[in-house]
Amino acid sequence: MISACETQEFVPFGRKYIENHPGTFQLQVQNHVHTEQGVPLVKSFRDISISDSKKPKEQWSFRRQHKLCSNEDETCDEELYISGNTVIWSHGGHNGMQHALKTFTMDTPVLQALWFEFILPNTEIVPDPPNSLDIEGNLQSGICVVEMGCVSCFCKTGEEYSMALPFQIANTWKMKNGLLFERTISVAETDGRKRNFPNQTTLFSMLHCLDEVSPVIMKMSTSSGLKVSYMTDTSQNIVYTSVEPSLALTYDSQLGIHSAWKIQRAKIDDCSLVCGTLDNSLYHPVSGTPLHNQSSCSSRYFGNISSQSPSVSPLRSSSGRISSPGCLHIPQPITPMVPNIAASRSQSPAVTSASLHRFHTPSPSLGRHSGNYFRTPPVCSNNVSLINESFTEWVEPLRPEVCLEHIWTEPATSTRDGSLGKSNKAFQMKDFCGQQYLCYLITYRQQLRCVKFEESNDLSQLIFGSVSVIPAKDALPIESLNMLVILDPNGVLFIYSGGTKINRLHVSTLPLGSGSISMLKPVTPINSPQRGGIFTSSRPPSAMDQAGFDEEITRLSPVQTDLEDSSHFDEFPVQSSYIQGLRDNVGAKFTIELINGGMCRAVMPKSSVSPGIEKSLQSLRHMLPREVAITVLGKWYTARNTPGGLGNQSEWTLLAKTLFGLMGYDTSRLALTFQDDLDMSASPSAVAKKPRQSDHGSQDDWDAMISSNHHKSVDSAFDNHLGFQFSSEVFQVSKQSLPASVNTSAVLFVHIPAVFIALHLTFEELNLNTTLAEEVENLVPILCQLACDLRRTNYADYYCRKFPYLFDRCSDGTSQITEEHLSRMQYPNVPMDRVVSVDCWVSLVLKELECSPFPYIPGVCNLTKNIISLYAVMIKPNVTTDQAVDRCLRRLAPAGHRGPISDLSLSRSFSVTVPTTSVQERIVLFMTDLGMTLDDLEYLPIGFSLPLREAIFHCRYNPPSDWPEEPYVLIGRQDLAKLLSMGKKKNVIPPGIYASKPYPSMEGSQYEEDGMEHLDQENLYRNATVDLTHIDTPSNMNTWPQFHNGVAAGLRMADFSQVDSTWILYNKPKGNELTNEYAGFLMALGLNEHLIQLHSLNVHDYLSKGSEMTTVGLLLGLAAAKRGTMDFATTRILSIHVAAFLPPTSTELNVPHNVQVAAILGVGLVYQGTAHRHTSEVLLSEIGRPPGPELDNCTDRESYSLAAGMALGLVMFGKGNEVIGTSDLGMADTLCHFMTGGHKRPLIGSNKERYKAPSYQIREGDNINVDVTSPGATLALGMLYFRTNNSAVIDWLRVPDTQFMLDQVRPDFLMLRSISRGLVMWDSVVPSFDWIKSMIPQILQEKAFERKQRKGEDVMIDYETMSQSYCNVVAGGCMVIGLKFAGTANQMAFGTLMKSIKLALTIMSSQSHVEQTGRGVLENCMVTILLSLAMVMAGSGNLEVLRLCRMLRARIGPPHNIFVTYGSHMAISMAVGLLFLGGGRHSLSTTPEAVGIMLCAFFPKFPFHSNDNRYHLQAFRHLYVLATEARVVLPRDVDSGEPCYVPIEIKFRDTGEYSGESFKSSAPTLLPQLHKIEEVRILGPRYWPITFQTEKNWKTLQLLLKKNGVLFVKQRAGYLSYVLDPKGYRSVLAKSLTSDHSSHTSVQPDVIKAFTSDPVIISMADYFLKGKEDCQGSRILQKLSSVLYSSVTCEKPEVISAHLRLDQLLNQSSFSLSQLGIRQLRNILSFYYSSFCFWKSDSRSISQLLQMEFLLALKSQLENKLDEWQSGNMEVIVKYLKMNTVTGSDLLSAYVTWYDIPTPEEISKIVVEGGPTLPVLCAALPHLPVKTVMQILTAWQAAV
Repeated sequence: MISACETQEFVPFGRKYIENHPGTFQLQVQNHVHTEQGVPLVKSFRDISISDSKKPKEQWSFRRQHKLCSNEDETCDEELYISGNTVIWSHGGHNGMQHALKTFTMDTPVLQALWFEFILPNTEIVPDPPNSLDIEGNLQSGICVVEMGCVSCFCKTGEEYSMALPFQIANTWKMKNGLLFERTISVAETDGRKRNFPNQTTLFSMLHCLDEVSPVIMKMSTSSGLKVSYMTDTSQNIVYTSVEPSLALTYDSQLGIHSAWKIQRAKIDDCSLVCGTLDNSLYHPVSGTPLHNQSSCSSRYFGNISSQSPSVSPLRSSSGRISSPGCLHIPQPITPMVPNIAASRSQSPAVTSASLHRFHTPSPSLGRHSGNYFRTPPVCSNNVSLINESFTEWVEPLRPEVCLEHIWTEPATSTRDGSLGKSNKAFQMKDFCGQQYLCYLITYRQQLRCVKFEESNDLSQLIFGSVSVIPAKDALPIESLNMLVILDPNGVLFIYSGGTKINRLHVSTLPLGSGSISMLKPVTPINSPQRGGIFTSSRPPSAMDQAGFDEEITRLSPVQTDLEDSSHFDEFPVQSSYIQGLRDNVGAKFTIELINGGMCRAVMPKSSVSPGIEKSLQSLRHMLPREVAITVLGKWYTARNTPGGLGNQSEWTLLAKTLFGLMGYDTSRLALTFQDDLDMSASPSAVAKKPRQSDHGSQDDWDAMISSNHHKSVDSAFDNHLGFQFSSEVFQVSKQSLPASVNTSAVLFVHIPAVFIALHLTFEELNLNTTLAEEVENLVPILCQLACDLRRTNYADYYCRKFPYLFDRCSDGTSQITEEHLSRMQYPNVPMDRVVSVDCWVSLVLKELECSPFPYIPGVCNLTKNIISLYAVMIKPNVTTDQAVDRCLRRLAPAGHRGPISDLSLSRSFSVTVPTTSVQERIVLFMTDLGMTLDDLEYLPIGFSLPLREAIFHCRYNPPSDWPEEPYVLIGRQDLAKLLSMGKKKNVIPPGIYASKPYPSMEGSQYEEDGMEHLDQENLYRNATVDLTHIDTPSNMNTWPQFHNGVAAGLRMADFSQVDSTWILYNKPKGNELTNEYAGFLMALGLNEHLIQLHSLNVHDYLSKGSEMTTVGLLLGLAAAKRGTMDFATTRILSIHVAAFLPPTSTELNVPHNVQVAAILGVGLVYQGTAHRHTSEVLLSEIGRPPGPELDNCTDRESYSLAAGMALGLVMFGKGNEVIGTSDLGMADTLCHFMTGGHKRPLIGSNKERYKAPSYQIREGDNINVDVTSPGATLALGMLYFRTNNSAVIDWLRVPDTQFMLDQVRPDFLMLRSISRGLVMWDSVVPSFDWIKSMIPQILQEKAFERKQRKGEDVMIDYETMSQSYCNVVAGGCMVIGLKFAGTANQMAFGTLMKSIKLALTIMSSQSHVEQTGRGVLENCMVTILLSLAMVMAGSGNLEVLRLCRMLRARIGPPHNIFVTYGSHMAISMAVGLLFLGGGRHSLSTTPEAVGIMLCAFFPKFPFHSNDNRYHLQAFRHLYVLATEARVVLPRDVDSGEPCYVPIEIKFRDTGEYSGESFKSSAPTLLPQLHKIEEVRILGPRYWPITFQTEKNWKTLQLLLKKNGVLFVKQRAGYLSYVLDPKGYRSVLAKSLTSDHSSHTSVQPDVIKAFTSDPVIISMADYFLKGKEDCQGSRILQKLSSVLYSSVTCEKPEVISAHLRLDQLLNQSSFSLSQLGIRQLRNILSFYYSSFCFWKSDSRSISQLLQMEFLLALKSQLENKLDEWQSGNMEVIVKYLKMNTVTGSDLLSAYVTWYDIPTPEEISKIVVEGGPTLPVLCAALPHLPVKTVMQILTAWQAAV
């Protein structure tokens, strides 16, 4: 009998919780006014209904789940409770108390509530996916609430979805990553004719809340072939579904049989078979029908509804109305059925982004359409015939997503049960050996039918076996124990494992209340004993009043009876029972339903609380045949959990009795179990005593304990261990087994060798965990007994050497097993001639001796497998990891049964894909691959873990740079691990952007700072907001300043990845007004690529408001976010605002001019670098767009032409020499024509028709207006031939060198020509003033700034033109230098530009020069040079440039306001922003894409006033953000978290101009552009080295820079930071102390603290090295001081535990030594002496962890002690070698272990003629060292 534990009365938590829940209520107030006061209020209160008069139906379910806000290992029970309209979701806490998580109150009664899991795809899925329902995406889980005609899903993350279904729901089933819906079947359908149409489908699937439900198809093999059809059979119903494996169990009520189906994804081939000729309609809308959304599955394959347009209703709709099933129009009103969450659901998750989708769900009460694809009636219409015979065609079938593939059908019976034979409960279970069963309960026949199933070898299909029947009224599985609880027809509970009955289950006294007891009294037998509960005895009621019944229930059950006889299961028939049913199984818990309506919750006990026993049982399950294993495990579980429990005996004692009894031993005559019985009986706790008279002790109690046999036995054991003299009065117990005969018919008799091997391998596994030493001591007596009985003396000697007290037991010659018995046993395929020992195997391989592969049990011997595998990698460095492991490990196959074996592959990602030649690196990677951590090494014996620690220690100094994160954590390089962990952190959703400190702004001063100094500072947005308010300014002056302010605020946004459409939509100014600031904010979001998340409907909403500034900001933001992608949707939005991209017959739109300018440049951004032919052709023609027609295009034409030219330059950037596709356009010739002027060319194409009508305001004549077209064409020409060095283009752009030619060009156009010329000859640009002079013609150098005319010169020279041209050419050259060396802080470029701006300041200081040139020209050129200087020093914060900016910025008021315009302040503010770009974290890039963007942003023509957009749209100034990149490196100490200084070395890539160039700097610093460098290294002795290389971990550096540039570094021991020790004096002092070994034994705690921040080491120094006068000068203090000092100075903290452990194991009392410590010291010395030691092969000067001086001292100390013992105990050694009885043999074990003395059996085989000599023994024992042979010779001679 098995007793359940922790039985208590059970009430669902939701039932108690709902008593305090308000429920649904509605306050109804009359609309008309009453004259009598108070009547409306009284009637309102009367109409309030808090609870229904009729008690609603309740239901609940449980599951075991990880806690929502807890560690992964912590689990809890979750409950879903349904009552009426309310659902309560609760879970258990750590203290066993339930807590409500959420409550949901719906509008209609809830049919079901269940947990769901959906996958939101994040990638496009191929049209024909694999059969599995697993897809890549984000997992969404939560609660699904099912009502009559709709489903509501509430995700854990807060999203809410509500879907109206076009049918009434009968049942909902959970499947893998989705849900299945069964619709209700009408009577007409049941009697109707079966047809394979989707409108008759009864089963539907849904793979996401945002997808449509789709019909399910079924596939089965028939005699005629494969049959695929819709699930239209109304007699087929689902009774069970499972997630893993993905199965469905159905019942056919006509045939009366159950069938199993595999749930898989429907393939397109299957869909085409079932859809026939209508397959094309799956993907294309039928002509004549309104446009609709794609079907569910096709949308997931060709653009998922869930991921692309979540705001669309999941059901197909027309004009926003739901497409209900095809049915007749019902004129009467229909009650809405879509659930709206009631106001009482206060605990529901907050409405987030996805919750908006619920508001788009149409109500079923809306109008129905007749031409649809389903024939199901409306939700609330039951009077409409389901099948309309006149309408049999369906227009648009849904593509099925899920297919049910038939895999099994139960054998048909002779009689059909019809609907009565339907299973009302089904589940999966496993037996003790892992065999899977599908079980279903037939209540009508009181049968539980179980069918075996297992996966095929290729895991592609399931194979079902035969059906076994168990009589049962009810049943449920105990999943955590692999058992089954059965309520048999007599009302008795039994435990099964698979089809094997284990025993009867006894449920202890139920703690029911008095009310429950009174309810039970009428059905309780009158003469039954009342114990406050219910008995589950199988005895009849008449037998319950027998004497001693209570004692029989609670007494200890004899093991022998339980082990040998199970016929008592059905000994007592039962006439009645109090148990009604079983339910709610979770883990080991289940609920018992009583006939009185009460319930109790019971918990099945564990099979063991000992980890050693648990592993032993797992080993037995693997090594024994399946039937035998189930029997053994069942017997053990029965013996372990009998009523009354274990009593005074331990689990190991009970295990020994159970196993030896099952093996046929007479346990009453076996010394092992007899001794345990004696210990138990002799225990004072087992002696019956008189009742205590008082709580105070007495002398009699003490005397009773002293005189007990238990005290005498324990006393002798302690005396033996402590080395005291044995007393003659010691209680002697019998240690000899009594003669007996073994029972050969026992279950385990023939399998005794298999049991021995299983337990021995478990023994080896437990030996590898030092925390399980007690488990090893309990297991070894069993093994020793079996080894002696199996005549395996080598194993017996092995155990005795490990545990010396076993020498006495092995001397017992009595055995119940004879030689004849041995011949009848079955031996496993494991060689037993040599002891299978991990310790021996490691010792042999370190000596480079051959060893056979080590056997292990998969899933049990995990540590063994890991250790052998790691040593295999170490000893076989010339082969791959897979080959090394395969040669050293042997996996034991299960004995005759298939079971799941958790034996993962030993070669996964790290060991295969990471190339490395170093053995220690391979070991570290393989350790990570095996999942080992530093904690696991702490549990290993020191002898096994030290080589692994050595590998870690050697890799710590300079690990490879391309490792994953886990190996860095293992070797203690947290700095490198932090670098890799940055990519795994998820950004949080940012807060709102309003209501904080105002951001002040002034026209001409602060608006134009542009927010660059705050770009991407993440700390600003963790808990802060940005306000867009500003000071009051005149309304006609603040439009663009407010826009700039909004951009500045938006650029302060950190790089959050979860800024979605909802966040953007809701973060508006108060009043939802589209202000100018918000327009700039939208553009900033686009510059940071956040507008990608904005839905198309929201974009349309913004554009439809008609706000010019909002449209400009939105268009530029979208274009910047989609830069270079040729995105079709963005192109369409932009094309609407550019007439040239519209068809000639399109409707004319009134688009503001600034919007057109922004749109045409937006097209260039979207098509940047693509050389798209059509786009470039249109943009080329738009540069010379004429004015008109009529009154259009008459103002600010210059900005439109410039935008078109820059857009063309962006699209064709650097493509001038690539003639493919655009050669026929004559682009260069046309641009030159626009630049230099001439006769207009005739319009072609659509422009000819569009501009047929002339302009009513402007008459340009036949020549090109170069004032309009030249700037754009000039820049476009330079960008088109960027870096091509085209000589023809260079000549076109050359500055004229004659007076006549100069007069033909405006001086400011010369600046643009100089810039374009520099772009073409990019490679020739040199940052020197000589290069600038080379661009200036000789005439300008001579005639500029001259006042007087020289003799003989032409009187027609215009000196003003010369001076202006000179300034513009110099400014253009400076701009080219600024573009090429942007963000580089090049000192040569900096000097050249500083010289240029000082020259400009000098000219400005000369009144004559100012008058000759003009203040406006000089001002514009000077700010252009300043901006170029800021571009070069971007992000550096250079003080000289800042001083210049401050000086120029101070020019406010008269007389400066005449020539210092709004544009001057804009340029100066932009220079300040560039100087501190991103707070010094960012800089500018010089890639071709960035150069084009900077030309658009830094165009050297600045506005005169705040509303000036004539030449350049002010919004373009913010495009510089697209040219920025994060390049700052901010070192931070990984331990303290404080910033620090770190030396850094940067190596450049080799180019044609230079090679091998590098420079050293100190971080924090700005790195050069990443494409120009190949290596970045952290230098210096103070910090651990870190290297970034382009071939290995370059992506890590790029990610680091994006994450604010924080580089975690780890400070080395013995050094201080540069802040505390700038010169390194203190570090040098520490280094000198490290080399001085004389002071190690007297070191003070403060000295140790200076080297380390490890809290463990600091605590040890404080506690052990300070304030302990009794320890001063002692050997322990000196040793601890030396160990601590050497560990922290040499950065080896892991050796502290190794030193202390070895010292503790080897320096015990002089009469006892730990054999474990001796073996570990021997292995350590073997490793250091072997050729596998890492420090011998390492070229670096890295020492080993343990110093040889320490090890040799321990070795000498040990050998002296053993030699001293040998001299006085030679007779003991002789007795041992002669295999005589040995007593007092503690040091004998240490002796034979250290010297590796062979076993007596091996020595007895040596044949020596004459007297033994050293040469003879060495020849006979070649594998032993000479010293060991000498010890054997000494003992041999003593024996002779």
